[in-house]
Amino acid sequence: MRADPGSLKDVADDLFAPNVAAQVKAEIDRRSTSRLSRQPGMGPLSHKTLWLGDFEWDRTSTGCFEGEYTLRAKPDREGWYDYLPDPDTPFQFVIDGLTVTPQAMDTDMGSIPKLFRQGRHLKPDTYLPAYLIHDWVFEDHHRRGDATGITFPQSAALLNSGIKTLMTVGGPYRIPDQEPSGGPVEKDEDTMFLIYLAVQTGIARSLWDYGR
Repeated sequence: MRADPGSLKDVADDLFAPNVAAQVKAEIDRRSTSRLSRQPGMGPLSHKTLWLGDFEWDRTSTGCFEGEYTLRAKPDREGWYDYLPDPDTPFQFVIDGLTVTPQAMDTDMGSIPKLFRQGRHLKPDTYLPAYLIHDWVFEDHHRRGDATGITFPQSAALLNSGIKTLMTVGGPYRIPDQEPSGGPVEKDEDTMFLIYLAVQTGIARSLWDYGR
C-alpha cells in the first residue's frame, strides 16, 4: 500500500485512541519533513514524498517464530490469560542473532497495542505472536531492568520485525476457542509502520518506565 502522509494520518485516526493518534501524526509530519529536506525540488504536497510504510518495510528485518505455547483464561480477571510456554519446545522469536523466549506471564494478548487500539488491525488475532514477544520484553524489563540488554527502541523494533515476519512467513497462532493456525497474515506495510510509531510514543515510553 502506498499511502501519502495525509492518508497515513487518516489511518492513524482509525487505528488508535485519540491521544496516541495525535502523537503518531506528529511523528509522520516530522519524518515527512525530514525526508523531503533531502529531496531538492519537492514540495510538501508532492505525491512522490514518502511511501513511509514502504521505506520502513524495506529496512525491517524478518525473523522466525518457533515453538508452542498455551493461553489459559484467568477466571478472576476477564480478558486476561496465563501465558504458558511449552516445556519441550518453548515459543520464541529468533532474529539477527537474538532469541527472545517469553517465560510464564499474565497477558491480555497484546497489552501495549491493546491500550492504544481503536481499529481491527490491533486485535490480538491479527498479530498475536508478535504481541506476545512485545508483552514479554516489557514484562522482563519490569522484572530485571537493564539486565535484559533490550532497550525501549529495540522493543519497538522487535515488534515491527515480528509483524513483518507474520506478514511474510507466518507464526504460531494459539488463540483460545479458535483453531490453531500458522499461515501468513495480509501484508499491510502502512499498518505495520503506524504500529511501529505508536509503540515509540511518549505514552509507550511511560509504560516502559513505570508500568501500567
